[in-house]
Amino acid sequence: MRTLKKALSLVLVLAMVFALAVPGFAANTAKKASDFKDYSKVTNKEAVDVLTAIGVINGNADGTFAPEGNFTRAEAATLITYLTLGKTVADALPTGATQFTDVPATHWAAKYVQYCAQEGIVAGVGNGKFDPDAKLTATQWALMLLGALGYKASNEGIGGTGWEIATTKLAMTAGVASAEDLTATFNRDMAAKMALNTLTANMVEYKTTGTNITIGDTTISTGASTATPVEGSTTDGSNYDGKTGDGKMQFCEQHFKTLKLGSTTDDFGRTANVWKLGTTTVATYAKAADLTYTTTVKGSTLYKDLGLTKTFNGTVNYAVNGGSASVTSYDGVAKTSAWTIGGNGTVTEVYKTVDTNGDLTALNIVEIQTFIGQVTAVTKATSTTERTVTVAGRTFTTNEFAVDDYVLYTLGNSKIQSMKAAPVAATGKVTAVNSTTGKE
Repeated sequence: MRTLKKALSLVLVLAMVFALAVPGFAANTAKKASDFKDYSKVTNKEAVDVLTAIGVINGNADGTFAPEGNFTRAEAATLITYLTLGKTVADALPTGATQFTDVPATHWAAKYVQYCAQEGIVAGVGNGKFDPDAKLTATQWALMLLGALGYKASNEGIGGTGWEIATTKLAMTAGVASAEDLTATFNRDMAAKMALNTLTANMVEYKTTGTNITIGDTTISTGASTATPVEGSTTDGSNYDGKTGDGKMQFCEQHFKTLKLGSTTDDFGRTANVWKLGTTTVATYAKAADLTYTTTVKGSTLYKDLGLTKTFNGTVNYAVNGGSASVTSYDGVAKTSAWTIGGNGTVTEVYKTVDTNGDLTALNIVEIQTFIGQVTAVTKATSTTERTVTVAGRTFTTNEFAVDDYVLYTLGNSKIQSMKAAPVAATGKVTAVNSTTGKE
């Protein structure tokens, strides 16, 4: 039987951790995630962009982020130190021997590991070892992040056989990870996503800590209260989510007071998050749509999919490639609506706005069309690893294409937003492209 002590020795890093640091490559708040040579391989760009902007992610010495790489215990301990102390203080920590035999003073993460050990943030794996290069799983990472928010494993019944189930349940409840996050392939990219979730999650505390009882190798807590949100300022306007006076303290409110999250629309017209660090905008990221279609959508279909029981005549914003549009014969979103939008090859996304009672108050409907074009020019960009390509008179920064390549691209607010190679799906070749419609 796996005991609580053994389980925690594998994973317990009770503080917010995520630093992909290597020797000689310290966190740099002026760095942009898009500067990583392999940025195009990053899936969770919102997480990587924000964490890089606040100096938490630094990348590798070769200028890569390695999103598909493993995330280790030494890297985790390093980022704990950056998050809890800040870059300047963390880098100034003295370098010396650690209490672990496998982390000598010459190890690149020695001072970060020792700091975390002295603070009770990390535990070894037994026999005086830390196992700095051990790979983490998504569930282990979730337990670490829960600790960062103030959750105590002993108080939450996390330990022994089945600790993974208890951790998974709590992580989902706390907003650290979704079921999909915990079952997907775990790598640096996914670790970044879960870390971003933790930045925006509520910190908790126990009004009554209870008493720890150790029986053999198992430790449990008795008499402890349940976890409750840490009270935040009722007047602080720096809340990441703009909820001034919500009375709850999020992780980033305590550690990154100038980091703010607001709501806006992106160049496609989609409902989006906008992150700012002070007055500087980090970037804008579309939220997950409530409904998505890739074929023609009828008003009656939308009525059904929204679960409506009566005609919706509230505000409806409709955009095609970022430009405002109108629906012919629009008669509200009714059970018998005959109007249609979208079409094959077009992505149609629907975003709902609801009030505090959960009632629908507005709809944001966005169409994103895909065009085909040919690269007519390639010029050097400011980065040595990127180039600006020209397609249909518009430019896009990428390092993946050459002159005469055929590409598929999307437009938002009259600018190219994405681009990928046009697949060869039929015999022959493209002989001409309509520069106006972007069609073959």
